[in-house]
Amino acid sequence: MRSNICIKCHKPLSDPKSVERGMGPVCARRESAKAEMESGVILLQDPFLKEGLVCKRIDGKLACNIPIEIHHHAEGVEIGYSGSGPADLALNVLNMIFPVEPGVETTPIFNGKVCSRMAWNLHQGFKWKYIAGMDENGGRVTIEDIYQWIEEQGVKIPEMHEKSA
Repeated sequence: MRSNICIKCHKPLSDPKSVERGMGPVCARRESAKAEMESGVILLQDPFLKEGLVCKRIDGKLACNIPIEIHHHAEGVEIGYSGSGPADLALNVLNMIFPVEPGVETTPIFNGKVCSRMAWNLHQGFKWKYIAGMDENGGRVTIEDIYQWIEEQGVKIPEMHEKSA
């Protein structure tokens, strides 16, 4: 499944690398710099919509391939245990798939921000299934596994994510 729409600016994507990444080159550069400055998490360039979630440690810091934009607490994202850091990572993963858009129900979270209600409703289960048990040095959850897990929860994948060949 892939989206031909940028997850940040919602403009159409035509370049295959941009479609795989889920963002055009301008948004990807902005998000990489912004996410690293705000969250302290290094943003990997592995395209989320192709690779799924990729996490690894670089010089002791957590690196992920999704921008960390939302938190429901102040500590930041983490992997390998069942606390708030892994919950925030799960929330950010699911918010990539169920973004806040006009007409989408939202839930208020930390620091005046919101996330989609669907991301909020699913994030704890996703944390337990994939993030809490991830090796503290890193790991990967394929996009296919993410979509399958969502469907197993009885939730339909958003239309903006079309099936890939």
